[in-house]
Amino acid sequence: MIITIQNSLLIGSILYLYSFVITMYLLRKYSEIKGPLLFFGFFFLFNALGQMGIFFRADIPQFVSVIIANTLLVLAPLMLLQSITLLSRIDSKKVFSVLILSFFVASFIVFTYISPNVQVRVIIYGLTISVVFINIIVTGIKNSIENKVTDSLFFLILISYLGIHIYRSIFAALSFVPSNFLEYKQDAFNILLMAIVGNSLLFGILVFYNSLYKKQLSTREDFMKLIVKNIPTPAFLHKNNKEIISVSQTLLDVTGYKREQLTTIDEWVELAYGDRKAAVIEVIERLYLNKDETVHNLVNVRKSDLTERAWSFHSRYIGDLENGEEMALSVALDITDLLDKERKLQEIVITDYLTKLYNRRHFEDCILDSNEELNLPYGVVMADINGLKLINDAFGHEKGDLLLEEATNVFKKVLKGKGDIFRIGGDEFAFTIKNTSAEEIEKLLNEVVEEASKIYINSIQLSIAFGYTIKEKVTEDIYTVINDAEDKMYREKIMNIPSMRSSALDGIMNTLYEKDIYSSNHSKNVSEYAERFAQVLKLNRAQITEIKTAGILHDIGKIIIPTDIIQKEGKLTEAEMDIIRSHPEIGYRILYSTSEMRSVSNIVLHHHEKWDGTGYPLNIQGDNIPLSSRIICIADAFDAMTSDRLYRDKFSIPDAIEELKRCAGTQFDKKLVNSFIKHIDKIVLSEKLE
Repeated sequence: MIITIQNSLLIGSILYLYSFVITMYLLRKYSEIKGPLLFFGFFFLFNALGQMGIFFRADIPQFVSVIIANTLLVLAPLMLLQSITLLSRIDSKKVFSVLILSFFVASFIVFTYISPNVQVRVIIYGLTISVVFINIIVTGIKNSIENKVTDSLFFLILISYLGIHIYRSIFAALSFVPSNFLEYKQDAFNILLMAIVGNSLLFGILVFYNSLYKKQLSTREDFMKLIVKNIPTPAFLHKNNKEIISVSQTLLDVTGYKREQLTTIDEWVELAYGDRKAAVIEVIERLYLNKDETVHNLVNVRKSDLTERAWSFHSRYIGDLENGEEMALSVALDITDLLDKERKLQEIVITDYLTKLYNRRHFEDCILDSNEELNLPYGVVMADINGLKLINDAFGHEKGDLLLEEATNVFKKVLKGKGDIFRIGGDEFAFTIKNTSAEEIEKLLNEVVEEASKIYINSIQLSIAFGYTIKEKVTEDIYTVINDAEDKMYREKIMNIPSMRSSALDGIMNTLYEKDIYSSNHSKNVSEYAERFAQVLKLNRAQITEIKTAGILHDIGKIIIPTDIIQKEGKLTEAEMDIIRSHPEIGYRILYSTSEMRSVSNIVLHHHEKWDGTGYPLNIQGDNIPLSSRIICIADAFDAMTSDRLYRDKFSIPDAIEELKRCAGTQFDKKLVNSFIKHIDKIVLSEKLE
């Protein structure tokens, strides 16, 4: 990848922001150097914002870019200088001399406003930063001499950073620099290098602080004890004689053990591991044998309340004490919650959300078991729930889901411990059974069918189609086996569909009759009136049969309407009427799912359309309304008027006829109304006419 100015600025900004975040974290941990760390954080933050100001120079006003970039980039090293002076406890007034301030102001003016020349600005900026860093280095050296502390890493980084700025200034002075800084490609590597070295100061300052802090401790052992005690994770420091020198407070808080219980490794492993202690002791002993190795191990640690937590231990030999004894540090991360989340996530990935069975993804993984000789003969059973769509349309998806859950319960009951069960589609399931036979599978499926016959959802019996094939040889392709089982299942499903759907429709209508006490007689009357009317109109036998069936099923969509609306005695609200008006579409969907009922479904869909186009659900008019639907419409209205209802008394036959006449040409087909009235004695039973 070609390094450009923009790339270097972007990478530098990200690195400085990362170091800023780390510094803010350290600020919370080391309150004793809060001041130095705060200014150290400003060093990173100002560098990040300054480089961003240059990066976005083309997208923001130039004045804003100048203020952000030039001001912050010059202020950044001054923040570092202040951090060092505070850390070294040197009077900062001595550092911020008039010379530094005067030089900073003069260079800032030239840097930002006076000279538009990029070359001059780069040189002046480099010299400004160099002067500041020389003061930083001098201040650090004074501190090292006074405290008798040497820290070559920190000074090496500072000198490297100073060297890059000096080199950059000299390079700019001796080379051609374009008028647009973002086109100054030769400077890209310098900017990137400055960012990398500048961020290395994070490690340098920590080492520098570490050196100062260790000097204040009487011995290295005391220092390590203090560090380990305050580590925010479970940790302990131990010697090669198995003595535990220090234990983190976090370990004591999490496990519930007392410090006096953990004086030796033997005491710790006895409490935390019990029968597993030998393996843990072996790991600890290995630390002192392989001193260059960091040992990682995952163990279950027993707490004082006898519950267990999963800890990931990272242990390493860290050096010798003054008396020659060896020390090792063991630090643990409690990953119990993480493992639980991973396990739950894995379960989600391979589990069907509704039935909690394995899903298709896991099915694809598990069928690879069929390639192992020890699993043969390997049976694959495909299962399909008959009529699921019909139940979803008739009773809603909650009932459909209940059907799937009931089927799942049956599968689990029969196949418990004998095979794996998967939901591989909306209404499709699969079983895999190892070391099986056709006789065993037949027996299992017979048990499933028997159990399923006891399950009813809204008067509809659970019906399942099956197909199975057995893989006998490793060389057989498992997908060929699966396809063969599916073919058998679909053949059985086709054979079961007519009786199942007929039973389902009967169940739906019976449920509707239970909700609406008038539905049974009304459906029967409409069917008879419509059939006789169709005979009077001399329609063919197929049409008459369709119309008769549509008369029985014309209100099947009311199965979804709440009982309180169907049985309401008063006037319905507009919202309730909207629910009522949805029943032709629901009826259509229910019937359309049955291939032999699709022509009937179209009649049901339009039986509330009006001749003038003001009906529902599609607002079609005139001859666009199917003839069969117009016939059902008249028969439906006539029976509704001449039958008792909760909200009114029935009409007399003459009054009903007058109402048909009044609505002819608007609600009803006028010609059909005239024909219905003319032949009413043939259409309506004589006892009702009386």
